[in-house]
Amino acid sequence: MNSIVINRKLKQKEILEIKNFLNNDNYTLYTSIDLPEQLQSFTAKNYKIDDEEKNKINHQVLDKVIAFGDKKINDKSIYEWLRYEYASIWHYSKFRIYFLVCNLEYEISEINYFSKKYEKTIYFSSNSYLKIYKEIPDNVIVRINIQKSKINYKSVFNYSLLLFLRFFIGLFKNHIIKNKKHIIIDGTVKQPLINLKTLKTEKDNYFLGYLLEKINNSFFIINEVKMPKFNDRFVFKLQSEYFINKKGNRKRIFGESIIIKAVFYPSIYKEIKQVSKQLKFFYEKTKFANLSPIENIIINYIKSLHKSNIYFIYKYLAYKRFFSNHSFITITSVDENSAPTKTILDAAKSNSIKTIGIQHGAFINHIAYLYTKNDKLNNVMSDYTLVWGKLWKDRLIKECNYPKNSVTVVGQLRTDIIPRLNEVNKINVHDIIDKNKKIIIYASKPQKELREKFAFDVFNAVKDNHKILLIIKPHPSEKDSFDYYNSIATKTNCKNYKIVYSIDLYLLISVCDMLIIYFSTVGSETVFFYKPLIILDYLKQDLQGYHKDGVAFQSTNSTELKNCINKILSNDLKINKSAYDKFIDKNAYKIDGKVSERCFNFINNLE
Repeated sequence: MNSIVINRKLKQKEILEIKNFLNNDNYTLYTSIDLPEQLQSFTAKNYKIDDEEKNKINHQVLDKVIAFGDKKINDKSIYEWLRYEYASIWHYSKFRIYFLVCNLEYEISEINYFSKKYEKTIYFSSNSYLKIYKEIPDNVIVRINIQKSKINYKSVFNYSLLLFLRFFIGLFKNHIIKNKKHIIIDGTVKQPLINLKTLKTEKDNYFLGYLLEKINNSFFIINEVKMPKFNDRFVFKLQSEYFINKKGNRKRIFGESIIIKAVFYPSIYKEIKQVSKQLKFFYEKTKFANLSPIENIIINYIKSLHKSNIYFIYKYLAYKRFFSNHSFITITSVDENSAPTKTILDAAKSNSIKTIGIQHGAFINHIAYLYTKNDKLNNVMSDYTLVWGKLWKDRLIKECNYPKNSVTVVGQLRTDIIPRLNEVNKINVHDIIDKNKKIIIYASKPQKELREKFAFDVFNAVKDNHKILLIIKPHPSEKDSFDYYNSIATKTNCKNYKIVYSIDLYLLISVCDMLIIYFSTVGSETVFFYKPLIILDYLKQDLQGYHKDGVAFQSTNSTELKNCINKILSNDLKINKSAYDKFIDKNAYKIDGKVSERCFNFINNLE
């Protein structure tokens, strides 16, 4: 018996070829996508590696990628080859490398499965790296076709206009940085946030908003707009908030102005040319290195990132020049390990500015936070990291190789609103939420493989109970959430739900009766409000330890989820207050409304 596996869109010629094969009874068809109309008359099976195998692959890849930075080629580590001054191209790239290798290993696992089960398999994929993977079984024929997205010229035009306008406006903002000592990077997409004073919901920096309210005249803000992907999936739109700051107490300059000014300095081009030459010399050296098949693919991927890595070096040099003209003491950011932010922090380090990262999410075996002992010796991570609680401090020191004296517990910034919400009666959100209903929140995440299964199970668990109102709170990166979840609701015949973007998450939690997640920081935030938490955990992995810590009820399928919901509503299941208290102490230090004050004092006291 033979098999055909379809994991990508097919060409017309391929459809006809597959049709001819399937007319022969010796072929079994598998697909992970919707079949084209010409093949829909054939029976198709679905095969994907299970969650347990994926989890195993994720851990194996994580170990390989982290270790690869220390691999020696001609007596120099990969990190050293890919380093220029304080700028570390390896650390700018490793996040993308991890996900590339994971996705590749998923497909390799599938290919190995079919190679053992069938005499011959034709495997249709869009993963170009399967072309250079040297261990494909002989009885598997891989057909690669890369589907490139079309360039969205409207997005290109809008972003180019944004750069020009922010550069022009930036020319008149030089006075802002006069006599300033401390910098905060604000590059996040604005989300609904409750104002500490007015309790009104405003669009603001979801992670740093309360700290930004505390800063004094010795601080200023560098604001950057995240560069969009110029494909045809969505259009980048200009918004007034990109140019006008409504809060007069926030002194900010535009990072794009710093970057574009560097265009006028020939010395920067000379350095970029030197880095490019250094990288190309490294690529040549790797041709003769003893690399495993996966290591060879990592090197090829780094080569493919050459242009973007040169851009990061350019950005590093632009900020290095900017910092060298001033005497700043500190620079602070969330997401401090991502390439766009880390380039700025590395440039700050080159000018002896102390770099500070503030925890913005839960992390367990997260590639962004994992460093090696050599990284620790090379001071690759931020000089200081402010974390939520002792758990996170211990994890950074013991598992992620952070220096002990670099990590400080302050609490979670977002929790500063909780004492304010507890001071007042429930804020009126009944224009969105029916006060006569039991409110259940599903805080979704864009999990590539399980997103649909989660949604189906949640909708099925609540659809028959009309005393319940299900609130879908999409993750900010779920751009298609309205159409996506409305479609699934229709398929499950669920009508007692609403999809909510515009209400602050903490406000929703404060008025809900329980919350459902897969794994997410939102789980911790639910505990901070002493609300019942359910984790939908198919493999009983308890990835963030909520169930183990006694602060979450665990369900493994839709039926268990439904039973758990009903028991909570009938008071047959109640939260364990003592476990909640311990969890808060370990994870968030204190819910006292003073986290932003502690962060401000820590930064302001550095000299």
